[in-house]
Amino acid sequence: MLKRTQIQIESEELHWLKQHALGRNVSMSQIIRECIAFYRTHIEKAKLLNSKKEKALTVVGSFSSKKGPER
Repeated sequence: MLKRTQIQIESEELHWLKQHALGRNVSMSQIIRECIAFYRTHIEKAKLLNSKKEKALTVVGSFSSKKGPER
């Protein structure tokens, strides 16, 4: 169920939004919903990547080689 909301944006952002919506023959609301979905996906992927990086960094130096350093 869609909920009504109001936003305030700069004039240039509104101009871009109107032009983009007209060019695609969709509503400005549709463009905003798509932008939110894109942003959410981007943020979630970034969180997952950061989590994987942190997990990988916790094991750095945890394992030792029985051979020792090579020369």
